[in-house]
Amino acid sequence: MISFVPVYQYNVEKKTSSKKTYNEVPAGFELKKNIHIKFTDPSQLNDFISILSKNEIYDLVRVDYFADSMENVRKELMNKAKLALQEKAKNLENILGENFSTVGKKCDGWLQGYTTDGNVQIL
Repeated sequence: MISFVPVYQYNVEKKTSSKKTYNEVPAGFELKKNIHIKFTDPSQLNDFISILSKNEIYDLVRVDYFADSMENVRKELMNKAKLALQEKAKNLENILGENFSTVGKKCDGWLQGYTTDGNVQIL
């Protein structure tokens, strides 16, 4: 996709009522080119980045990932997140010298509840 983006310059004018006035004046257009690349092998991304950088294209906007079996990907991510959370809890147990499963849970005197429309109420 090719687009022309206007470029502006500022002209400084001196008036009697104010010291300086800056006016935006159109100076021309800047040519913008968007390149859309579709690829299936994730290892190709590094090759694309090196080719684009040789041509002085440095702005990578986004990479969209598509998966055929989204449920399997979601389960795998949830398992990895659960393992990371368990590892963090073990590290905190080692640092603090306590076992979190035997420590009683404490409340600061407030409760949080959800209404039927999804808003949070603090009781």
